[in-house]
Amino acid sequence: MMLFLSAMEYDVVIRTTGIPLKKIQEHLSVKQVLTSQSEIFFANTKGTIIGITGTNGKTSCVHFLAQALTAMGEKVATIGTLG
Repeated sequence: MMLFLSAMEYDVVIRTTGIPLKKIQEHLSVKQVLTSQSEIFFANTKGTIIGITGTNGKTSCVHFLAQALTAMGEKVATIGTLG
C-alpha cells in the first residue's frame, strides 16, 4: 500500500487503467486531481479523434482509414504503435 500513500505528495495523480479507481480514490485528498493519459490527450487535441481497438488488424485498419480520409481531403495524423 505504500504506492498509494505516496500519492498524497502530488497535486495531480495520473491513473493507468490497470489500477481500480476505488483503490486510488480512498487515498486522495479533496484538493488532488485524478486524471488519465486519455483525458490529458483528449483535452489537448483539437479536431476529431478516432480510436481503433481490438485484438488483430488495428494497424491495417488505421492505415486504410487514414488513406481513405486523406483521399477525401481530410487532414490526418496517425499515432500509436504503428511499426
